[in-house]
Amino acid sequence: MSDSKNSTSGRRLSFPEKQKVQIEVFELPPLQEREVLVKTALSLMSTGTENIVFNRLFEPGTHWDNWVKYPFFLAAVRSGPWWNRAAATSNPETA
Repeated sequence: MSDSKNSTSGRRLSFPEKQKVQIEVFELPPLQEREVLVKTALSLMSTGTENIVFNRLFEPGTHWDNWVKYPFFLAAVRSGPWWNRAAATSNPETA
């Protein structure tokens, strides 16, 4: 088992295409001041955003259609010195 304090990789959900989901390994950026690395034991796929993306439950020309491009990644992103928020992107470099 690896030492989580020295881990440089994480796992995230990736949607390569409609109704396909995979867990992929990605490189973690170095921690910044006042950031922490949190290890989770379990996670889930929500009935909201992830379900909409997984099943492509939106019409062409909508904001969803403009936003969701496969492959689509879900990740946590830095958004301030004290908190993080969930985000989704089609760009693996920002996920």
